[in-house]
Amino acid sequence: MALIAAALVGSLLISGPSAQEVAGGYVTALNARDENAMRELTCAAQRNDPREFLRRFVALSGDTVTLRYELGEVAEQSPDRASAKVRVRLGDDPTGLSGILGSITEDRPLTITVELRKEDRVWRVCQ
Repeated sequence: MALIAAALVGSLLISGPSAQEVAGGYVTALNARDENAMRELTCAAQRNDPREFLRRFVALSGDTVTLRYELGEVAEQSPDRASAKVRVRLGDDPTGLSGILGSITEDRPLTITVELRKEDRVWRVCQ
């Protein structure tokens, strides 16, 4: 899975990907828990310290609870700014943590907004 995400990242960066393609690649990397691929799609200011930036996406994903990410609408607000809606769904929950997580369930995903910016004419995820 990591190889697929890395190949996707490489092909996207070479061909000048759209905001939609970068957001899709980022969601693919999130689901693969591929921090290297996420780092490649992240803006330079946050790429140097991706753990802080990525924590909000992967903190609850691990051995006990699995979060799944789905790309929603991607909208370009200007030639160098865009936003993507990402739905977060709760997957396996053998520990019963879903009660603690509140509204995140399979039927009721949490939707978060991910900001994208152009950096040197290439779209990057940048919160």
